[in-house]
Amino acid sequence: MRNTKQDFWLNNQIDTIVCTNAFGMGIDKADVRCVIHFDLPDTPEAYYQEIGRAGRDGHKSYAVVLYNQHDIEALQLGIEQKYPPIATIKEIYQSLAYYFEIGIGSGNEEVFDFEISDFCKKMNHAVIETLSSIKILEQQGFLSMSESVYQPSLVSVIAARADVELFEQKFADYDEVLKLLLRMYGGIWNHYIPIDEFLMAQKLQVSSDYIHHILRHLHGHRMIDYRERSGNPLITYLHDRVDLVFLKIDMELLWLLKKRYTERVQFMIDFISNQTACRLKNLIYFFGEETKEDCKICDNCLSAKKTLLPDEFVRIKNTILQHLSFHNSLHIESFCKEMNTTNKEKTMKVIRFCLDEKLLKLNEAGNLIRK
Repeated sequence: MRNTKQDFWLNNQIDTIVCTNAFGMGIDKADVRCVIHFDLPDTPEAYYQEIGRAGRDGHKSYAVVLYNQHDIEALQLGIEQKYPPIATIKEIYQSLAYYFEIGIGSGNEEVFDFEISDFCKKMNHAVIETLSSIKILEQQGFLSMSESVYQPSLVSVIAARADVELFEQKFADYDEVLKLLLRMYGGIWNHYIPIDEFLMAQKLQVSSDYIHHILRHLHGHRMIDYRERSGNPLITYLHDRVDLVFLKIDMELLWLLKKRYTERVQFMIDFISNQTACRLKNLIYFFGEETKEDCKICDNCLSAKKTLLPDEFVRIKNTILQHLSFHNSLHIESFCKEMNTTNKEKTMKVIRFCLDEKLLKLNEAGNLIRK
């Protein structure tokens, strides 16, 4: 079901998808119009990368963050959760070895599909402390963990041609899918080729789930080796497993990383809390660059356009009164066009104020005149 929904979204058969922040890492989709964060990103790097998935085709797109005070407090609490005690880190290292059945002195360069929910359930660990500990072990050079990415399924025909022909004759139910597989993907004999189950389903006018079902059975009959797409991360051991006595954690590096992370979290809290400064200018400044110009399109810049400052009010009001001192009336629409350096909404605010205060009134033609 998950893969089917993903395929529908990639092929524009549905407009909206709810996903994790890692989902888009391997997704090549240029026409995403809006990215909405329901969970507040903890660093500006993560935020910038994730909103960058919108508008890759160059057309107008939007980035929205939904948050409340609880989210801000959760970010602050997350600093301690992201950097657990050394004893917890070592315990996770030990549990990973038990889970993957790796003995001391072995495991170097071995790769494992990591189902974190299964690991936490079997080893009795919390998800956050597990991920944080693995990240620290990664930073310290003991292992690496890939992000969950979209990887297409791989298929290779491993049976001899004669065996495949006999199988097709004996099992007619599988014949249609097997023939399509061989027809669509050249070089599939004894070579692993990426396949698209959704496209196969469209050609046969069946569901993707049916294609998955048949391919699994063909795998079971040893006709093909079907490596089904996976959204799980991969853990790679960079060294042989060591006894905990020899597991040395660089505490100075850990403190430095925690300090830098705390600064990035604080930036995000300040970033979303600031209701006046240009969002883009703030982000650019964080990444070590500067710009004198505001972006003019973020919520703060748009809000500033609508905010009428005292000196702007006086200037627009005086311009209106000066116009009326030379003319008997003022056509509002024409006047707003003449005030091309001033936002129309601001001009209308001043006009409404003057009308409310009885300084001006409208004549029968709908033009402004002095009271």
